[in-house]
Amino acid sequence: MKQRLVVIAIGVALVSTACGDKSTEDTAAPGPVATQGGTASSSASANTAPPSTTADEAPTDSNETFYGNPVGTAVVEIGQTRYEFDLDVICLTMFGSVGVVGTATDGSGSGIDADFPPQDWETDTTNEWDSPFVKVDDKANDISWAAGGEGAEMWAPGATSVEFTSDGSRVFGEATFVNLFVLIDDQTPVNGRFEMACPQG
Repeated sequence: MKQRLVVIAIGVALVSTACGDKSTEDTAAPGPVATQGGTASSSASANTAPPSTTADEAPTDSNETFYGNPVGTAVVEIGQTRYEFDLDVICLTMFGSVGVVGTATDGSGSGIDADFPPQDWETDTTNEWDSPFVKVDDKANDISWAAGGEGAEMWAPGATSVEFTSDGSRVFGEATFVNLFVLIDDQTPVNGRFEMACPQG
């Protein structure tokens, strides 16, 4: 997502600044998200690409995300299935938006990828934000649940949507999910809810 790349790039810069200038050391160490339905976008570029968002590439330090932020938590309920995640890959909050990537707490290898613009994103005349989305990859059951996002228009009207409330670090709401592994004509949308939070710091 275009706005997301901007947030991630700035997050990297802030983390790098917080670490201090190590140029005087003998050896230099290598540097290492209202209602869905909008179609806003903007152009952005970053010198370095964000990390892979697969569940298998979570950082080894369980207390920090890839960018050194504190690890957050997320709960997503889709139909009768409840998923719990550690937001241990990405848990960024900036300019009122929240972007997360994490892994299932049960060790199943399942993962979550979600992005939420600021609460007033649809009336923001200064910035153009991408639509909110939530994606849950259920590896154990071979399901890829998705709600909202820029691809929502490809589904039947109302098939997938995201409604959320955010204070800039904690987000909760409801969504209608579709399974990306099922053909469009065979879809049976499933209602769900979610709650996720990124600690300040």
